[in-house]
Amino acid sequence: MVFVIPNADPGNELGTYDAIVAAAEAILGREVATGAMTMLTADLNNKLRVREMIQTQDMATNILPADFLEVDTLVMGDVRYFPAAERGNAPRTYAVKNGVLVFNPVETAPEYALSYYAKLLTLSAGTTNDVLIKYPDVYLYGVLLHHSRLVRDESGAAAWGPSFFDAITSAQQNDVASRNADAPLRVMPRASA
Repeated sequence: MVFVIPNADPGNELGTYDAIVAAAEAILGREVATGAMTMLTADLNNKLRVREMIQTQDMATNILPADFLEVDTLVMGDVRYFPAAERGNAPRTYAVKNGVLVFNPVETAPEYALSYYAKLLTLSAGTTNDVLIKYPDVYLYGVLLHHSRLVRDESGAAAWGPSFFDAITSAQQNDVASRNADAPLRVMPRASA
């Protein structure tokens, strides 16, 4: 989901497209290469999965939404379905084939709740999104990396690449930790010696 920020002050924080571009240009000492944000967005859609990307829809068709990347959870009635590739022996599974959900056992008229990771849209002037607001470092290092690749600056790409991948890893670890923060503790029996 992209939000338009009227009268946003790009000097205040890194939570907007304008602020990220301004910070990157200050670091680079030049304009960010055209296409860097587009390449970054494609890269994030391939690599990043955090809850700020999750959309939930009640579905009545097997055809997935146009912005679908990956299933988070799928529940039909009171029954949770699992990915066939991970839990092939579960009583209820699904698979994704060519933008269509395939259920096992076969459902002829499925009605289900789908939580899925949605594609991020490429940002432009005056816009932001939940991922940028929560993880501005992912966007800053990503723009710097993709700018370097576009202008064929190998030393810049080598410098910014590790920071970008560390920021993605940190965002995903933070997401997992915060999702599990309220999980109940499980008592594990002590192994006998």
